[in-house]
Formats: sequence, C-alpha cells, structure tokens
Amino acid sequence: MTKTNVFEIRAFPNGEDHYQDFIDQGVVAIGWPDIGDANSMTQKEIKQRLKEVYPKFENKDSSYLTQVTNFFERFKNLKENDLILIPYLHDFQQTITIVRVTKPYFYNPTPDNLKRHMTHQVSIDLIKIIDREDIAQHCQKLYKSLKARLTLTQLKDPDVYKFLNEVIAIKHNGAYSADQYTRKSKKYLQSEYENSISKLITAINKSNDKLIKKSLIMAALTVNEAYLKMLISREIFKNISKDDELLINILNINIIKKLHSTSLRIDLAKKYFENAIMNDNYYNLRNALAHNLNSVEIDNTDIKYKQTAFSIDYEAPILINDLFDCLKNYANNIKYKSDTQDDTPTVKSI
Repeated sequence: MTKTNVFEIRAFPNGEDHYQDFIDQGVVAIGWPDIGDANSMTQKEIKQRLKEVYPKFENKDSSYLTQVTNFFERFKNLKENDLILIPYLHDFQQTITIVRVTKPYFYNPTPDNLKRHMTHQVSIDLIKIIDREDIAQHCQKLYKSLKARLTLTQLKDPDVYKFLNEVIAIKHNGAYSADQYTRKSKKYLQSEYENSISKLITAINKSNDKLIKKSLIMAALTVNEAYLKMLISREIFKNISKDDELLINILNINIIKKLHSTSLRIDLAKKYFENAIMNDNYYNLRNALAHNLNSVEIDNTDIKYKQTAFSIDYEAPILINDLFDCLKNYANNIKYKSDTQDDTPTVKSI
C-alpha cells in the first residue's frame, strides 16, 4: 500500500449526528453549505464567503473563522486513497471507523443535503470498524490524538500511519460486519447495565437511611426497565431500513414511545427473548416506589409494599438479597430468540 495521508473527521455537520448517513451514502461531509461550491475558491475567498453568509462569524473570535477556513482547505486537499478515521459512540461502545477516499472534494447541493448541511462531500469506501480501546493498547499516539474535538484534523505521526497499515492488512481480526458489530454492542450494553446495578447495590448496602435505600432500589429497578426497553428497541429496528421513514415513525409512535407500559414491555420481551421477565412482585414494587416512597417499608433484609394507594395490608415481603441477585444476573440470563446456538461470531474483515 502506497503512503497516504491520514485524517480524523467528526460525523456531526452543524452539530447533528450524520454518522449513518456517511456510511449509507459512502461519503463524508462538512457543514456550511451556503457558501456554495468551494472547488474554485481560494482560502481568502472561502473566509470572505463564510463571513458574508454566516453572520455569526462576525460575532465570534477571528480565530474561529480561521479554523473553519482551514477545515475547508484540508477537506479540499483530500485525495484518492487518503485514510479518514471517524470516531463514534455506538450505544456504549467507542469505535473508530476507517474509510478510504475514493473521490476528492465535490459540491452536492441537493435539497436534502442543503437541509442537512452535507453539501461539501468526499466519496469513501468503508474499510473497518475497530474498538477505540484496542487502539489504546497498541498505539497510544493515535489514541491520544483522537481526543481532539475539531471537525477535521490531519494526523501526521509516522507511528499512526504504520499502525493503521498493520490494522488494514489484517484480514481476520479486529473488524466486524454489521451483524457481528451489533452483537458486540450488546455486550457493551450488558457491561454498562451490570456496572450501573453494581454501583447502586453497593450504595444501597452502605446507606443506613431508609428513604435513600428505597430511592436507590427504585433507581436500580428503573435501570433494569431502561435496559429492557433498549434491547426491545434494537430488536424492533434491526431489520428496518433507515430510509423507511414512514415505518420508523409508525413504530416510534405506536410502540417505542409506549414501552413505559409494563404489559406491552413484557409482551415484546416474551416475543424477542427468553428469561427477560422478572417476578411480578418486582414490577409492582417499582410502581409502588414510583408513586409513593412512604408507602413502602424496608429493613435490613426485607422490603414490602402495598398493592394500591387504597390497600390496607402489605403484600408479602420481598427478600432484598433475592432482588439484588435477580438484578445482577438479569442481563447475563437473557437469551435472544434470534440468536443461533453459537453466540460468538466468527470475526471477518469488512
């Protein structure tokens, strides 16, 4: 592979997330569409045009205008075979998407691109998606450089270029197809859930204040609810085309926004998973805590609640340690009905 330049670009033209647009359309883009085609503009002309069509530049420090002008200059100078790194957070997983330039700068002022601040484009091919933490282990210089928050940065260190060459040359390790990547993201979701539950349980056990204990138990049950909502949403949308806006809107309105309903959530959980439904008493406890913390009694070993605000008697006590065990093991016990028996995918190059 011949020597190329390496750049890092953020997938947020105009502050909006366009990562999936980049991947789906095979382009990367930067904002400020109203300056027009920058192909024939000099750096001085780009700066003047930015001031003319974006009044905000008059009210900002002049260094910001210079910075944006430099973004354009770098973007226009991208050439075929240059590498671009796109940092992105998929669910709880920090990744770096490696792409290769296939067509230098062009101006593409479709109505949709103008609206979405994506008119200034460079065509790309997707090479690989890698974990950011893998970079931390093998190339600290690149890992540290990725902390920059600028729109477009050139990475000039020879060690960075060498590391990327090695990563790209690997055919059977360190990259994920869409399905494999989704599977890996599930593991990150599980890790985040388990970390949150563990911290809450530790805090509950340390506290001697009953009100705080009840509040933290409600928080743990709410984390569990949010985790299940996220898993259900991912299963619903995983086979839906991003371009099918009508279907996405229908699903959002009629299902996703109604997942606060315990009955709907349980019905969908049964459809997509095994072992995703906890004891009914735990859901009833969560509702009782949400409505009135003072209606719930707690001691060192048990917690009990009233079925409704009008109930006189408490339901049977719940053993706190049993509840904690259920919450801690919940994510690990869930089985996806769509998964094959072998839950560990064979990693392939993209």
